[in-house]
Amino acid sequence: MAVKFFGQFLIEQGEIDAASLRAALDLMERENPTLGELAVRAGFASESDCRRVNGEQRRLDRPFGELAQEMGVLNSIEVEELLQNQADTRINVGDALVRLGHLSRERLADLEDGFKRDQAMVPQGAPALPDALVQNRMASCLVDMFPRYCMRMARIDLRLDDAKVERPSDPDMNLIASLVIVGAPGVEMHLMSGSDFARKLSAGIACLPESAITAELCLDGLGEFLNVLAGNAMSALEGQGTYRLEAPRYGQFPDHGWCFSASSDYGSAAVILTPVESSEASA
Repeated sequence: MAVKFFGQFLIEQGEIDAASLRAALDLMERENPTLGELAVRAGFASESDCRRVNGEQRRLDRPFGELAQEMGVLNSIEVEELLQNQADTRINVGDALVRLGHLSRERLADLEDGFKRDQAMVPQGAPALPDALVQNRMASCLVDMFPRYCMRMARIDLRLDDAKVERPSDPDMNLIASLVIVGAPGVEMHLMSGSDFARKLSAGIACLPESAITAELCLDGLGEFLNVLAGNAMSALEGQGTYRLEAPRYGQFPDHGWCFSASSDYGSAAVILTPVESSEASA
């Protein structure tokens, strides 16, 4: 049984369709502001200050509130107040579907119980690494950081399933960006996705509305995400090896590798990792 999100479960159960889920996700996006947006609304920080903090988050795997305090943008009392405000006002996908009239509150409660039963036997936590990747520090770091950076850069909540040798068969996953991190050992990383996931990810990276993201920008966004992710993984492993990042490539589907399917409410995606030696990566 695979991990899934509540919205996916509702579609599988025939309770809603993809358009209803997307409307709920859009409502959540409007109703669940980021900490930076709340800071601006409260008058604690300017938009330019928050952009500076967001820029630092592209380099450092650190929470917004922690970085904002370190940079002198917010103090600890302000951060605590903002976090409490965020927690008190946050709505989930079920709340959004009820507000939009797609589900009743009573039906939602029944479905939430069914979802808990459906996912009860699914392993929680980080995905298991295959033996071929267990000793590869870079591969382990990339798998660990991938969900956090999807949330941080594009507000995509996801989980990676355990690795499989089979490549995804979903025909909608026709976009792919790849890069090689040269090291000892290094790793070749591929990010495959459908257009919905790529558009959402690219919009977050470019700070543009999704309606402005063209097919070309979707691919560029996948490559830029890999650049940011790999750069932060290299920083996290500083002192544990020497790594060098090669330029992203596009449209080259891998012949082999370990595939981690991504579960989210924003369409299909997968990460494929192949360990490589330095001599192979440079060829």
